[in-house]
Amino acid sequence: MTGALALGRGEGTVNSDYLRNARRADIEYNGHDRNNPLDGPIARRLKEYGRVKAFVVGPRAEMSSDLHSLINCISERAADVR
Repeated sequence: MTGALALGRGEGTVNSDYLRNARRADIEYNGHDRNNPLDGPIARRLKEYGRVKAFVVGPRAEMSSDLHSLINCISERAADVR
């Protein structure tokens, strides 16, 4: 597997990993029923923020698309300020 492909695979799992962990925390700390199809308070709150972005840098300095977008946004904002 090439570095860019591995980076893309890792980038794609960040949001689902966070949601899975939020659901586990709801079950463990909030007594949320595992069989309830509705999300508990932690997962609901996480979803309010939208997709969790993956700011990832690979071993050969390749960057995730989310990180490229962030860098572009920062550079455009900096250019507007000057």
